[in-house]
Amino acid sequence: TGTNPGKHGVFDFLAFDGYDWDLVNATHVRRRTLWEYLDEAGYTSVVVNVPVTAPPRPFDGALVPGYLAPEGPACHPAGLLADLHDELGEYRVYARRETDERRDDDAKFADYLDLTHSRGAATRYLAERFDPDLGFVQFQKTDAVFHDFPGDDEKVRAVYEAVDEEITAILDECDPDTVVVASDHGMGPYDGYEFRVNEFLRDRDLVA
Repeated sequence: TGTNPGKHGVFDFLAFDGYDWDLVNATHVRRRTLWEYLDEAGYTSVVVNVPVTAPPRPFDGALVPGYLAPEGPACHPAGLLADLHDELGEYRVYARRETDERRDDDAKFADYLDLTHSRGAATRYLAERFDPDLGFVQFQKTDAVFHDFPGDDEKVRAVYEAVDEEITAILDECDPDTVVVASDHGMGPYDGYEFRVNEFLRDRDLVA
């Protein structure tokens, strides 16, 4: 959206109404997205796996929701998810959940790599189909691998290599004029100290 949480209205993974809560979704976002501004200006976009984009709002192009969407989400245009299944095989938002027998780490990590490659494949398929002015793809597992496999440098490297492969394939097939590679936050050592500005201000009766 190009705006901060105070303007777009999403501060956390959860939205609260008193003691009631729900996962945030696109209806909680109070500002238009980049691809909606582009639509207004006559441009087409393909958006894959971006968080908090379900349910999708209509625009000229295609959108496959990412993080916080339900598994098997509604896409834009309607029926797009079925097209992805037909074209690419199974397309999932999340790794498979544990069943009665706990899935071992190798099986879980294989899902991470499969999901990473599916993002790239979906982006290339949709780019060929919709010929967009903007392509926007997010690779979630570069975050999740640090949370789920802390200290496992081999798995971290494997995820980043898979992302590199998909970015390379996207660039080769789509040949974009301008490329932006961005991270929304880093991962690193934690020294045990943190400063929570909202609590600091609240304790001094400066915010409510």
